[in-house]
Amino acid sequence: GRNGGGGEPTALLARIVEISNSNIQVENRLKHICDFLSRETRSACVCIYRREKRGEDLAPWVSSCIDIEECALMDFVVRPGEGVSGKAAGKRAPVFFPDVKTNPPTFAVPRELRDFTSILSVPIMDDVYLYGVMNFSTLAPASYTDEDLTFLGSVATEVAGTIRNSRLYNDARKRVSELITLNEIGHAISSTFEVKGTL
Repeated sequence: GRNGGGGEPTALLARIVEISNSNIQVENRLKHICDFLSRETRSACVCIYRREKRGEDLAPWVSSCIDIEECALMDFVVRPGEGVSGKAAGKRAPVFFPDVKTNPPTFAVPRELRDFTSILSVPIMDDVYLYGVMNFSTLAPASYTDEDLTFLGSVATEVAGTIRNSRLYNDARKRVSELITLNEIGHAISSTFEVKGTL
């Protein structure tokens, strides 16, 4: 299975869970996961596309083949139904193109295909929400067993949890700082009135 990759699926998943629960910034956690999966699945590139907050467009977010900063500068989006990743996002199911050179997807996105041969795109989602997709791209032709797809599906679910939790954490932090600000304003107002009352 898994293109001759090492390790048992359960051990690999345990490692991914460990990374996704670490307390470093979410992009760094996802970068670790992409790098790790790229080695384990022998992919030339594992790339996470993030679903834009408003709408369904996908934008490159974190990739095993470039730095986080470089990936952030990539200025292209994949729309639903476009390329490989847009099809996986639209279907909410994995989509595999064994040879994008001879049989490219309709509405191909050149910056997604690059010089790869095989591309597997797996949606990153939980029961309610699609967060993005994960592309596994190889230079040589690849094939995936049902077992591989189940494993990569579990990985994508774990990644969805990582993204969801980081968003919840950031929202909570924002709310706390808003409450602190309101509290400080409240104190400032009441102390102003106290001063006036004592005159």
